[in-house]
Amino acid sequence: MKTKQLMNLALIFGLLLTAGCGDDQNTGTAENNDPVELRISPRVTLTRGVVDGTAFGSGATVAVYAEGTDYTADKSNNYAKYKYSSSAWNSDGSDKIYLTNAEATIYAYYPTTTTYNTTNLTIPVKLLEGIDATIIAAVDNVTGTSIAAADGEVDCMYATPFPKVTNKSNQTKGVELTMNHALSMVSFRVYKAADYEGTGKLTKIVLKNVTGTTLSKGTSPTMNIKTGAITEGTPTAATYTRTIKDGYTLEDTAAGAGAKKFSIMVLPISTPIGSNNIQATFTIDGAEYTVKLTQPSDNSGAWPAGKNHLYTVKLSGTELSISTITVTQWVGVVGGTLDIK
Repeated sequence: MKTKQLMNLALIFGLLLTAGCGDDQNTGTAENNDPVELRISPRVTLTRGVVDGTAFGSGATVAVYAEGTDYTADKSNNYAKYKYSSSAWNSDGSDKIYLTNAEATIYAYYPTTTTYNTTNLTIPVKLLEGIDATIIAAVDNVTGTSIAAADGEVDCMYATPFPKVTNKSNQTKGVELTMNHALSMVSFRVYKAADYEGTGKLTKIVLKNVTGTTLSKGTSPTMNIKTGAITEGTPTAATYTRTIKDGYTLEDTAAGAGAKKFSIMVLPISTPIGSNNIQATFTIDGAEYTVKLTQPSDNSGAWPAGKNHLYTVKLSGTELSISTITVTQWVGVVGGTLDIK
């Protein structure tokens, strides 16, 4: 009996050894800590620089930043930029990130025009601001998520941090990064009432302060690539001027249901905007109509990051007025899957 028990124990021990060897063979380079390059496949759409969908266009670039023991600037293993071309993402330049069995926290950001500041981990925020008009073209966005923004306007995005990423964990499951908007958006849907006798051609929109600096462009604003926090510096009054390409003839559908929308990206405003601080001036049929923007009921009257504040504006035979204010979130954007090949 004792001999049989010893034989059974030996058999079990042998099976355990075999299983252990099998595990080593299955994990391969991950167990041996051989570094493997990080690869990505983000999914967002760029329309004139503003993100409004789920797939990047050809030529777009995103940057990835990693933190952890093996992921430092000293080791040249914490930053890489990727470019989308020919239906594939590849490292754009000599910088690469190689995952080891040491855990990394993965971040990502857009745009990649400027490499992040290594001291405070920020990138510059570019606003298309000024009294000089920039052109904005109407798009088919009566319904759906398309955004009519000016050429040259640049969205700023950052990824929700994804921790505990290693070469082993990525063998079976990639890292899905969710991209978030760091700026705020203001949109206008303008329509004409039945008693307006003119053509109703909208040719220009100017967004500015009545007085003060509630609508601010800051001084050299920046975005933190890890948190998306905007640091604007000293508040400075902003003016956004948009010329409508070829003009846009206003619809006269009920409550502006058939009217197209025009959008402007601004720095977030964390406090209530009030009802007498910011104004919009619309040039219609050559005449200027100015209306003060009231604060939305959502978000305590503020204009937070990632929100699109849609003002529906009615032009009647006697005046221009705001009929409704709607606050919506930009399209939820999944940054993609980071795969180790």
